[in-house]
Amino acid sequence: MLGIVEKIVTWLYEYFQKRRSLETELEGLKAGLRMTMIWKHLDAPLHTLRDFFIRNPRLLEKSFENMLFVNRWLMDQHWQAFGSDSGIWTKERWDQLHLDANSLQAA
Repeated sequence: MLGIVEKIVTWLYEYFQKRRSLETELEGLKAGLRMTMIWKHLDAPLHTLRDFFIRNPRLLEKSFENMLFVNRWLMDQHWQAFGSDSGIWTKERWDQLHLDANSLQAA
């Protein structure tokens, strides 16, 4: 009986450790994006967020906000084709990007 309890406790511990690790990583990536104030430098933070969601696809299944962000920003054909070119980033798009990034969740 103790073996089963020990396995359950170990599994729960590992699960919450991984979840906390994902939350910490995502918060860091969001902060990096928010701190990028020059549109020409947005490629790096957007690419790191893209890589994060490629490594953690279950986060897209669990959160509508995450899927919306990926569809709206990371799968944007203009951004993928031209990067952070001058004509892509209007003030409205810039503001919406930051609002959408704030809504990303690791849970």
